[in-house]
Amino acid sequence: MSGMNIGQITQKEICLVRQEPVKPALIIAPFISCTTKRAWLVVSEPADTHYPMVSLRDARGRWAGTLQPDECGGVDESKTQQQKLRGARLELVEIVTGFSADHNADYPYKSGIPPEMIPKIGNLYHYYYVLWIEWENGIAYRKGIGKIWKDMWEEQDRETIDLIMG
Repeated sequence: MSGMNIGQITQKEICLVRQEPVKPALIIAPFISCTTKRAWLVVSEPADTHYPMVSLRDARGRWAGTLQPDECGGVDESKTQQQKLRGARLELVEIVTGFSADHNADYPYKSGIPPEMIPKIGNLYHYYYVLWIEWENGIAYRKGIGKIWKDMWEEQDRETIDLIMG
């Protein structure tokens, strides 16, 4: 084949290997698990945002962050859901830490809180993403997702737990 141009290669000179289609492994995992920390915060007022969110406060009434309930439906339904949750003490588990230069940078978790009220470290806003969970037969199920400012979350009476989520 040396000295031939690509255009001169004939079908006989190309070795074609027929392969069976690759089938991806089927993994069925109805549960995921980890060790994490949990704490409880209280739902206060609806957050001043375009999204169905509520503000969360600690036991002393200090603003801690926001939460977006999973089952909010349309605008009217979300307002009803927000009112039903007011005063509820929610169990939250931390899932990841994060930071941003602008506290409103992380769609869809815009806080609706003026920047001067949000704890800031240097030029960055530090926070924890949390899940609101409820338990059923030893399995936790997600009810919402939120963002809690780092210092406030770390001040809470957090407990290390083994979490199994369904």
